[in-house]
Amino acid sequence: MGFSRGALLQRGWGWGFDDGSRTADMHVQQIRAKFGDSSGLIETVRGVGYRMRR
Repeated sequence: MGFSRGALLQRGWGWGFDDGSRTADMHVQQIRAKFGDSSGLIETVRGVGYRMRR
């Protein structure tokens, strides 16, 4: 299951997606830092968004 950046913004903050916004990217980066050695569980799907690896 994956989420586009726009879907993350809409679900998290109720915002419409602004193509220039890096808000979702920055939050995913912070989450990865907190995951430490397990940060690879969040995969970037280039041009789409993110997904959790199984």
